[in-house]
Amino acid sequence: MKNNDPIFWPSADIDESIRQSMQKNYTDCINVLQTQWYQADVDQRFIMADQDIWGLIFPGVATYRRKIFNFNIINPIVQAISGHQRQTRKSTICIPIKGGSQKTADQLTKCLYHVHKNGVYQTYSDAFEQGALTSGLGFVSIYKDLTDDPISGDIKTRYIDMKSCLFDPFMRKHDMSDCRFFWTRTFYGRDEAALIHPDLSDDIMALPSGTYRDDKFYYMPEVYQIQFPNLIAMDEYWYLSSREATYLVQKDTEECQEWKGDEEQLRDVMQQFPGVFSVIKRKRPTVRRSIIVNDRVMLDEPNPYGIDRYPVVPFLGYFTPDTPYYAYKFRGIVRDMRDAQYLFNRLKVSNLDILEAQQQGLKVRQGSLVTPEDGLNAGHGRILTYKKDASPLDIEQMQIQPPSPVMLQMEEMLMNITHRIAGVDPSAMGIDVDDKAGIISMMRQVATARNLQRLFDQFDESQRLCGEIMVEMIQKDWTWGKVKQVCGEDPTDEFDSKLFAKYNSKIVQGALTETQQQLELAQLLSAREILGDLIDPKVLLEAMTLQNKDKLLESVAQREQAQQQQQQQMAEAQMKQIEVDNATKIGYAKAEEALAQERLAKIQSDIAVAEEKIRKSHQEDTQSLLNVAKILKELQTLDMEHLKGKIETLHMINNLDFDPQGSEMARQEHAASLKTKQTPQGV
Repeated sequence: MKNNDPIFWPSADIDESIRQSMQKNYTDCINVLQTQWYQADVDQRFIMADQDIWGLIFPGVATYRRKIFNFNIINPIVQAISGHQRQTRKSTICIPIKGGSQKTADQLTKCLYHVHKNGVYQTYSDAFEQGALTSGLGFVSIYKDLTDDPISGDIKTRYIDMKSCLFDPFMRKHDMSDCRFFWTRTFYGRDEAALIHPDLSDDIMALPSGTYRDDKFYYMPEVYQIQFPNLIAMDEYWYLSSREATYLVQKDTEECQEWKGDEEQLRDVMQQFPGVFSVIKRKRPTVRRSIIVNDRVMLDEPNPYGIDRYPVVPFLGYFTPDTPYYAYKFRGIVRDMRDAQYLFNRLKVSNLDILEAQQQGLKVRQGSLVTPEDGLNAGHGRILTYKKDASPLDIEQMQIQPPSPVMLQMEEMLMNITHRIAGVDPSAMGIDVDDKAGIISMMRQVATARNLQRLFDQFDESQRLCGEIMVEMIQKDWTWGKVKQVCGEDPTDEFDSKLFAKYNSKIVQGALTETQQQLELAQLLSAREILGDLIDPKVLLEAMTLQNKDKLLESVAQREQAQQQQQQQMAEAQMKQIEVDNATKIGYAKAEEALAQERLAKIQSDIAVAEEKIRKSHQEDTQSLLNVAKILKELQTLDMEHLKGKIETLHMINNLDFDPQGSEMARQEHAASLKTKQTPQGV
């Protein structure tokens, strides 16, 4: 037999072994648990304003020759703390440690939201109020309900009072990893029990009629009643065990992961990757469950939810794990206020007795009234007839002494002491209304939250542990189709990996209730002031608490659509205008380019003309030189004397003055210039 195999109707030796283990744990722990149960029961009766509690804890003192009244001041304080938790209620979400794992974390968050919408938050708040604040300890059990989904099941929760279960009172860890056992009992009718455990339905229906009784769980209502209903007792006994686990270790990186396949698949992997992995086999702590019906073991199996931990999370108040005084190991705020509540009640009853002990009536001198019975008249319109010789002073009203101011101050003092013991300021609860400055009220509220921070931190830790268990159950039990239906998309490849939940994600708390949504809205508004239009107005509307939000969102969507259409039309018009401008600019550029080409062509033409002129000039120069050379050659053949005469004749012709007036002026200017030159310097 493997440790992972379920055992239906175990044999006599296994049945005896399990029952002996249960009895041994019960014997070892019942004395301590009885002490803790008694204190938790007294705490619960205090908060319920049970009048009989005074004679129980203080026999012969509180009720001696006095009426029994109860002025409950503990319950409003507990309700104030619980109300603060409910107003600041947080949701459980999964955030990625690495940026690449965001999609998988979002899918797990959607699955957690799907689980928590079925009253899980109410169970958390009840465990905090009735367990942590009142008794100091309460449990939330996480189980799988197969009623609506017989394949994957629906994850649900229920609150278990500490007086309705047997557990290891010596545990020290919040996650119960060192708890040796956890034993609960539930009473069902036969038909109901057969539906819950269909594998055992035939055996359950064959049980003898009548109700099972024993000496355990005597604080449960079904056991406490004298007329016991016809029910069967079904026990769930969870206990620590171990199983053999196989680990694959990559030799290069020494990365380790548990192998979930069988031996044949492991051999195939080792053959495909020779020398890459090494195998380690060792014992791993786990939790097993036994189902006992009417003191008979029907089933012993490994954890049916596929996890190696208890599906139970404790909600702790003031937890002192190492104290030798077991009665005060688990302590709520009610435990500290019990004495102040008792003294307040006693003082209040005493003041009422003193007030009622005073007589109210008339002091009448004997023989003063005509009819002495008139002094006993009561109500409106009564008449007192006194004799003629009697004096009005013979009839006097009996004065009642008002309560002493000291007694009233004592009541107020005890009330304030009770609040101080609990760590709750009346102004923070809205009880004490005064005209103090706003900054003082804020300081009081902050101080109250600081005094109770330990309780809220432990509540957050318990909620985080519940979220981790739910994630493991989702990864283990939910089918691919259910995950797709819940998330609206196919699950990622790493969705089922336990390494993702261990190394790549983190279970934290997020915004849930109206108060925190308003805080989220304030943060979004602040971010909008910084980022401007980068934040979509729809995000702000989604964070607001408004009536007819859907209509408002639809109106905003229609307006945005109209604006988008208008912007699109404007953009199209601008694009057309830009196209026209571009076409105009392109045409102008082409014209300029043609003009430039024309000018370049003209320049080339001018250059060619200039070059032609230069060439012609060179030709003319060459021709002139040739002519000169011809002339010189001809001159060599001419008579030089005859030529000289011709040249002089030409000079004479050139010197002829055809303008007499101009010639005269030229001669005068020439004479003046000569005269100037001939004049000596200094004259």
